[in-house]
Amino acid sequence: DRGRNWKWRGRARPTGDNHFCEHSIVELADHSLLKCLRTSAGLKESRSRNGGRTWTEPVHPIGLRQVVARFGFIKLSNGHLLIVKNGPSAERTNGDSREQLSADVSDDEGRTWKGGLMLDGRKAVSYPDAIQLADGRIYVSYDHDRKTDSDEILLAGFMEADVMAGKLVDSKS
Repeated sequence: DRGRNWKWRGRARPTGDNHFCEHSIVELADHSLLKCLRTSAGLKESRSRNGGRTWTEPVHPIGLRQVVARFGFIKLSNGHLLIVKNGPSAERTNGDSREQLSADVSDDEGRTWKGGLMLDGRKAVSYPDAIQLADGRIYVSYDHDRKTDSDEILLAGFMEADVMAGKLVDSKS
């Protein structure tokens, strides 16, 4: 009804976490939902098989770590998932520092993550948001040095092939 009425569906509530915000949800091929969420323990994921009425207990994704910070999470046009987060690779975490903004891809609906394209290797990079255009280009906006006199908002453009190679390999990037 064009947003006139809303109904409560359900929620995922991380046990023992006191910080729960900035979540993103994608629909998977089987119509189940995958939610990534920011918690006091870092990035967690939860899944729903009934349209969001019930959710699994949020857990850390296998092989993917993120500091307590905002991340970008979208489904690409080919069905792969893209996450943009702080940290140089899917296997490492870097404490509480919002540094080294990187992108990873999952081609198996979030069970594993591959690639690792460093978008910005500096400190104080945060709050990424991602979008993919019809031609396959991925754009990520993010900030650097927020709340300082030298703060800036930046835009990175790349292709999925760049993420998988861990470096820019496509001429459109």
